[in-house]
Amino acid sequence: MTVQAKKRNKNQVYYINSIICILLMVLFRFVPPVGQITQYGMEVLGIFLGSIYGWCTVGFIWPSFLGMILLGLTQYGTISAVFGEGFGNETVLMLFMTFAFFSFINSSGLMTFIANRFIGLKINIGHPWRLTFFFFFIAAFVGGITNNIATALLLWFIFFNICKETGMKKGDKYVSFIVCGIMFFATFSIVMFPFLPFSLVGINLMSQAVDFSADSTLGWLISGPIIMVLLIILYMLVGRFIFKVDISKLESYIQNDNFSDLRNKKMTKSERIGLVYLLLFILIIVLPTFLPKTWALSGILSNISVIGACALCIIGICFPKNEKGKTTVPFDKLATGISWDVVLLMVATVPICSAIEAEETGIISSFMALIMPLLSSIEGFSFMALVIIVLGLTTQVTHNFILLIVFGPVLVKIAVSYGIPPIVFCCVFMFMIMTAVATPGASANSAMIFGNSDWVDAKHALILGWIFAIIALAVYIFIAYPLNMLLV
Repeated sequence: MTVQAKKRNKNQVYYINSIICILLMVLFRFVPPVGQITQYGMEVLGIFLGSIYGWCTVGFIWPSFLGMILLGLTQYGTISAVFGEGFGNETVLMLFMTFAFFSFINSSGLMTFIANRFIGLKINIGHPWRLTFFFFFIAAFVGGITNNIATALLLWFIFFNICKETGMKKGDKYVSFIVCGIMFFATFSIVMFPFLPFSLVGINLMSQAVDFSADSTLGWLISGPIIMVLLIILYMLVGRFIFKVDISKLESYIQNDNFSDLRNKKMTKSERIGLVYLLLFILIIVLPTFLPKTWALSGILSNISVIGACALCIIGICFPKNEKGKTTVPFDKLATGISWDVVLLMVATVPICSAIEAEETGIISSFMALIMPLLSSIEGFSFMALVIIVLGLTTQVTHNFILLIVFGPVLVKIAVSYGIPPIVFCCVFMFMIMTAVATPGASANSAMIFGNSDWVDAKHALILGWIFAIIALAVYIFIAYPLNMLLV
């Protein structure tokens, strides 16, 4: 098949999926109501199902806008009210601000400096497994607080240069092991701490269903890094004893101090500024967790919140002028780092999910009537295990963010009925949906692994992805959940 024929076939699939998306949104209302769902509920359910289908098959932008327009034509409210509710939502504002702020952190070069320092450590000389650990450690801890995709790509670039020097190539198990592992841990990294943007999306979305005000994020702060390091160790054991990688070429290469140039690079002014603002942001977000709630400072910092912390940092970033009298870092430059796909997805889901949960639709009551008899005979641990296994496997073939939107607010209510604190459920749920690595359709990060055909063997990626996913789900059930319950 020619390139032009492939493009034409791809376009045909796109238009077919687009038609299905539109038909679901428009015609589902004519399906007879079932259970406790009302006629209005069928209208809302059609918009919801059509939006999900569109997000999974054709993209996020126009299905989001169309879903909001059609919702504004129902009894829910006017089109202006629907758009106002979506764009004015706190989670949407938080996403906008954090994307802008972390765009600066990423562009400051701080991420590259930290990665170079870790890889260039003297303790790595002659110790290939230590160097392997630091590749994964950087992907996790640097990727999470800067930009996970950019960090993974940087580490891939460094590793590919090592491959060229040592003669390692596609098909070598160690090459697939490293390339996959870097992206696995970069994917998980964005929910490792509760103050990171995607963790906050989960908290804000679920807090619209249940009250989080009495919960502390201290357990998440402690458990996140512990689970991450444990997963790195387990993955390395898989590579060494199950996948049986050959590390001899790397071992020979690092007998000499080949990374001294990375270790000796000095931090630039831009990197120092990035570090200062990153530490300031973390301090504002994390400090209220450790301060007594009766202190005035604790109340002020809690009121500042993530949106205020980002805004304060952005004020400092955009305030200085250069010798020409122009802003050193204009805000429109920061705005280029905003992921509009994610923002508009959230804008659309706020009013659509609100309509789904409305009593007048009867959708939630029907869902609860269906699921509660199945859950009535189990207890909290079994409930969490069931959620982790079923949705953890589902997220390997379905967009993880959509699973959060569809199931997060509903399941957190059920979790509370079992005596599980909302923050514990949210933490483990976010860990679970970010273990989307086993297939190309699991997540954008996973697609990058399978798409890197120059270096990654697809069979290796599939094997490593499923092994990692299964190990991770077991860790969430038997370690992450009990640990968070202990720390709450």
